[in-house]
Amino acid sequence: MRFFRISSTRLQTYLALLFLSPSVAWADGSTAIDQVLSKFLDYLTSTPARILATLAIVGVGYATWHLGKVPKDKAMAVIIGIGIVFGGASILQMLGVGA
Repeated sequence: MRFFRISSTRLQTYLALLFLSPSVAWADGSTAIDQVLSKFLDYLTSTPARILATLAIVGVGYATWHLGKVPKDKAMAVIIGIGIVFGGASILQMLGVGA
């Protein structure tokens, strides 16, 4: 059985046209994906999440400097990651992207 063959450049062109169309790109308004991501962002920046982040920073700091059980590069990665999650909205506002 012979399958339909298409060149890779033609396939890329078709896919680009398909995904750039407004109906597929969801450019016409709020969608379910938008709402899910918004709820997820609200969950990540809620008060319980801030409390857990604070406890994580305290725990990682204690384990790193007092006990010496966590390498300092991993501790910094945790702290920087938490900073990015909670500072993401301010970073976007500084770049002029956020509302």
